[in-house]
Amino acid sequence: MCFTMQPIGEKCSLRNYPYQFRRLDIHPDTLVATENDPQLRPRPRHRLSSRTRPISRLVDRSKETIEDMLYAHRAHHPRTFSDDDWTTEIIPMPNITDKTTVLNFAHIAADAYIEAEGTEDWLDIGQPYNATSNFGWEGDGLRGHIFADEANTTVIIGLKGTSPAVFDGAETTTNDKINDNLFFSCCCARVSYW
Repeated sequence: MCFTMQPIGEKCSLRNYPYQFRRLDIHPDTLVATENDPQLRPRPRHRLSSRTRPISRLVDRSKETIEDMLYAHRAHHPRTFSDDDWTTEIIPMPNITDKTTVLNFAHIAADAYIEAEGTEDWLDIGQPYNATSNFGWEGDGLRGHIFADEANTTVIIGLKGTSPAVFDGAETTTNDKINDNLFFSCCCARVSYW
């Protein structure tokens, strides 16, 4: 399978503009540059291989069912599941024994670490329109890109992970851990740094 970067969305998390959303279209002829190679080139195509694997998952994964389970859990009455609530399905997964696949995943992850400033190609598609102050990609926010195959049947979300916060320096190190943990619903995000 071959994956390319898709249109990028940016949602404002500031209270001043709760409905602000911008989008940057990535066209097939879009040229890109990297920090290591500033010359504009065609956007990369990441080749990945997969293999199938059985996984167990709930039979009913509807929004209503999941919300009911979450509500019960928050009310300290978690639901118990019988064997009939589960099914085994064969799904494609990345072939982590294939060197090209692993290297392309590394490139996808590395893309999320690059902060592109001064781009004027963003389109405002939310409300209020023309809001320009206090808006944008927060330097210490969650960062990532979306890649999809040509048929848009498989999507990869590449996120910037936790950077070592030795001295809580520039960019995202201060909030990386809490962003990552809250995004992936980990209780560790609720623990104090001290």
